[in-house]
Amino acid sequence: MRIPEDLIIPDAKITGYLLVPKPRNDKSKFLVQAGFTLENPEALKLAIQTQALSTEAVEEKINEYGTFYQVEADLIGVNGKWYDPDSYYRLARKTDRWQISIRDT
Repeated sequence: MRIPEDLIIPDAKITGYLLVPKPRNDKSKFLVQAGFTLENPEALKLAIQTQALSTEAVEEKINEYGTFYQVEADLIGVNGKWYDPDSYYRLARKTDRWQISIRDT
């Protein structure tokens, strides 16, 4: 399936989670290698949106949080480097909104 064009990635997901260093499950250490930092959060948002809309999503699982879709594509960083996160996109059934999580392994 295709991710709908009305994909919304909340700013807080980018600046309050993905780009913030954490002791566990730190996504920022991988994203910074591609040039994504808190100084350019819109660049990461655009890269994720571009990736999500250009690739087929495959249903991965369903649980109480919604239906999870896997999108396999590389993010091209602002520094031109490729980052292969095996990104996951989630459709929450209760709110019918798309949410993004990025796998770091």
